[in-house]
Amino acid sequence: MSAKLFEIVLRIACDRVGVDDPWKFSEENKDKFASPEEDLGFQVALTTRPFIDYVLKCEVTDKDSYGQTRALTQSEKEEYGPVFRALFPKIDMDMVRYVEFVWYDSTEAPDYYMPAMVKKITIFGVDKLMQDEAFRKRMQELEERIGKTGKLRFRFSGIPYENLLFVEAETEELCEQILQGIETFLQENGYSEP
Repeated sequence: MSAKLFEIVLRIACDRVGVDDPWKFSEENKDKFASPEEDLGFQVALTTRPFIDYVLKCEVTDKDSYGQTRALTQSEKEEYGPVFRALFPKIDMDMVRYVEFVWYDSTEAPDYYMPAMVKKITIFGVDKLMQDEAFRKRMQELEERIGKTGKLRFRFSGIPYENLLFVEAETEELCEQILQGIETFLQENGYSEP
């Protein structure tokens, strides 16, 4: 049975430090990573987007699920800079985020990293849209193009029966670009908005 965990981590996105395969990287640097029996220290995050976490706290909790993220304070940068430089000698500590969240272990942990803008659009037939191969291909192309900057990301999640599509991005401008792209696709492919 899985437990609900409260974690505090210092998180770095792998693409910000040139790590293509975090699992291979952790194996190559296993002397600096926590062992499977340890809760604290460097670990590969069990998230969709690849992150490496430095776990500061991990405990069983009865708190409701939530998550938040912020930049490190100057004193935190000074305290943990040597720890991160042992693994990433040229790291910019401004890229490291302080993240706390509650999740169930044995599941995928949340991708908290940068504060994100979230917008929603109501679409009749959103379930069909999320299965549309042409839509998925168009969005994947956009994601790959944007992802090369290492600064922007987004994701889509459909909620059945509510006809809502949520768009999450790191900037409001990117949210608007994505929504415009979706609206163009809808018009070109016969989907309707209320």
